[in-house]
Amino acid sequence: MGRVILIHGTFDGDESETGERWWQKGGAMRADLEAAGHQVEAFRWSGENSDVARMKAAQALAHRLAETDDEVTLLAHSHGGNVAREALILLKPDERARIRTVSIGTPFLDRVPPFTRNLWGWETLLLVSVFAILIAIQPVSGRSFEEMSGLSDNEILTGFGVIGVSWALLFLWRIVRNRAANYTDVAGLFTPITHTGDEAVAMLQMADRQKIEAATVANSRSTIRLAMMPLVFLAMAGSVVWLLYYFAINWEVAYDEWQGLLVGIPLFAAGTFFAGVILTTFLSFPLSYVAPPVLNGIVQSTIKSSGLGLDSGASYRRVGPSPVAGGKVQTMPSGLEATISDHANAALSGRVGLLREVLTTASQKGIDPMKALDETFTWDELIHTAYFRVPACRAYILEKVGTS
Repeated sequence: MGRVILIHGTFDGDESETGERWWQKGGAMRADLEAAGHQVEAFRWSGENSDVARMKAAQALAHRLAETDDEVTLLAHSHGGNVAREALILLKPDERARIRTVSIGTPFLDRVPPFTRNLWGWETLLLVSVFAILIAIQPVSGRSFEEMSGLSDNEILTGFGVIGVSWALLFLWRIVRNRAANYTDVAGLFTPITHTGDEAVAMLQMADRQKIEAATVANSRSTIRLAMMPLVFLAMAGSVVWLLYYFAINWEVAYDEWQGLLVGIPLFAAGTFFAGVILTTFLSFPLSYVAPPVLNGIVQSTIKSSGLGLDSGASYRRVGPSPVAGGKVQTMPSGLEATISDHANAALSGRVGLLREVLTTASQKGIDPMKALDETFTWDELIHTAYFRVPACRAYILEKVGTS
């Protein structure tokens, strides 16, 4: 039997390798693998719902895999599958040729690195260093760059032009290279297994497709007018201050016409206010058609980034149960899917009666309700976290590990 590395998913990490989690010593899935004769070890990472954490874990996993010549099977759950896939991308073709991956309930994210990553590299560092040295040398030496180099102005401009064009070409090359993490190269190394009712995969796919319409033309109009009112009051206050300043520098006029001043300031302020109200009313009409798409886009992007853990500035092209767009997912036998569903349903029905009691008690005692729910519910209530709790499913996974 071969070497198997277990990779847990989001929120399933632990500082200890001993415990009841599926990947720990003492966990049912690990015990089944060891009983079958596999050499089993765990790859632990933070388990945070974070692109930064997943990429850091992928680099550490790639480093571990590059150091061995053994044939290895990775058994990954949930976002552990994304950690495994990114690690395989980092390996050389001959290094990943001896690695196979069985992923369980993984919502694969086709990741696009942050755009700012394209700006930095050895060529940018070299270019910045050269310019910094040239700028520093001139005042120290007391001579211009033309005098020090012995080159004409045209030759210097041509040289800088060549450097600039070269950097621009390298920048474009980085954009192309970093945007196209070729997941097709590693798709053949995966055996993806997902229950058709997996909640995590379904919810992330729904979040990817869901169109947010929090702002509409109708509700935006009044909101825009309300948002612009502070500007109206600011303009009104500014007009009063300007009027007082005008009379202050022309104090003789102000002294002779103080009665007019007392009447003029309120009238001037009121005129400014009503002009501002009319202006905001007119402006709210075109802005109410422009603002909703922008605001909805920001809200939708924020929700997706939060749900997918994209905290590094990275984006994504696709969310799906397959490691590559259009790829096939290993179909579970219908009887096995039903067994897993029955297990989750039975666990949920046994716990859902406690929901009201838990929330009421937490409210009365000032306890964090999310903490109370976490302590009350187990991993059995969801299909996504029940795979390794069902003996028949563990046997199915064990078979796939042996044939991967």
